[in-house]
Amino acid sequence: MIVENREKHFVITQVEFDEQKNVIECLITAVINNNEYLINWRDLKQPTLWRFGWQ
Repeated sequence: MIVENREKHFVITQVEFDEQKNVIECLITAVINNNEYLINWRDLKQPTLWRFGWQ
């Protein structure tokens, strides 16, 4: 994720599941300005892209 407009902190605001309870959509919201982004939830597991917590 490219940090734009000082966006560094995000909250997962919506997750959509299919019939088998697999994640099919993940929406995050930037804390600083409420911009929303659809992301691939698997990217959240990539430490080169995301850090957990308020670091």
